[in-house]
Amino acid sequence: EMSVIEIDGAGHFRHALALSILSKIPIKIKNIRINEEKFGIFEYETNLLQLVDNLMDGSVIQISADGLALYFKPGSFAGGVVKHKCSMHRPIGYYLEFVTWISLSLKNKLSLTLEGITNCTGDPSVDAIRISSLNLMRNIGFDTETKIDIVRRGYGPLGGGACVFTCIPPRAVNPINITDIGSFTNIKGTSYSMRVSPQIGDRLVEYANAHLSNITHHISIKTDHRKSFGGGLSPGYGLVLFSETNNGVVITSEAGTQTNHLIGTDPESISISACHSLF
Repeated sequence: EMSVIEIDGAGHFRHALALSILSKIPIKIKNIRINEEKFGIFEYETNLLQLVDNLMDGSVIQISADGLALYFKPGSFAGGVVKHKCSMHRPIGYYLEFVTWISLSLKNKLSLTLEGITNCTGDPSVDAIRISSLNLMRNIGFDTETKIDIVRRGYGPLGGGACVFTCIPPRAVNPINITDIGSFTNIKGTSYSMRVSPQIGDRLVEYANAHLSNITHHISIKTDHRKSFGGGLSPGYGLVLFSETNNGVVITSEAGTQTNHLIGTDPESISISACHSLF
């Protein structure tokens, strides 16, 4: 019988699951938020476990009746075509980031469609993960066919967005050294807007260019305006920036409107916030 690692509390819920999958060691998480008013496992964490169950063959997931304890025995990450509807309490990025972590254990090609909120504040957007995580994965040894496509954008709280994560397991894993990030060579980015005037996206780019021109003139920021079905169910806009260095490191920053609160939100302040976060 394989030994089980016991973990007290759910402070690193996703990390514990990911390490269990990568090491193939079962875990038991106990006393989940036992001293909090809203105790036990949250709905979005149960949703993550449903995703894990859909992705893996032979996994065992047992949640106690009071929600205070979880037993998880990892199965095999076989791949294939999977579709999952994410919780509305956390964006797609919460789930997509987790899947990129466990992708080293993938056996065959994966095509994963995640539906929900593509952009909001508080968690990495699909844009940020597409830039930063894919760059790291390719340095490790993943093929260029490993990609993230944003099919529809969906801002919080109602979402309505979707992305497809295509992943091909690497033939070999390369060691990486990022102790020296190097010097910045250029800045790129995307200004996104959904169910608002397309001029807002142009203003985001204009303010960012003006603010970043003191650092470098190698700036390329594109606009991505989505309307009707392609723009999801809630209005919102924001800016994702990333800077590449001569050592192949990518640094990402982003800022956007507060969920359900467009009134008084200034495109200039969002641009400045994203720019300041980058350096």
